[in-house]
Amino acid sequence: MTQKKSKRKVNKKRGPKPKYTKVKELQAAIDSYFKSDEKKTITGLALHLGFATRKALCGYEERGELGNTIKRAKTRIEQYYEESLLSNHATGAIFALKNFDWRDDRFHNIGGQKGNPLSIPVVMQVENGKTVKKLTASLPANPKTE
Repeated sequence: MTQKKSKRKVNKKRGPKPKYTKVKELQAAIDSYFKSDEKKTITGLALHLGFATRKALCGYEERGELGNTIKRAKTRIEQYYEESLLSNHATGAIFALKNFDWRDDRFHNIGGQKGNPLSIPVVMQVENGKTVKKLTASLPANPKTE
């Protein structure tokens, strides 16, 4: 018995056929999303554009001009969250902005961490006000506790 060869073309690149191939059609779909009454979110944008997941939308960011169009749309959504910080209920916006690589640092590097030893200058003076000796005490970056 011989097997029949499939006449179906094999896509050498893995993955589904691109949803959008032209910047104008993608931009028109994005513009329609921003004109809608929907709350502006990345997932909402992905669903509006016909993607099954947010990750599928983000995958388009590596597609040249199409990617730039997606990045601009995501930046517009980031702007909505940023404007939300001015309201009294900004907790959700803060969380969302952290997903855009915003940071909310409360810790300051004062030394004593790996690669940054803590140095304390020590100045010894005599009674007449002249500096006799200037020393710097350094603590190791990761002191062993016993």
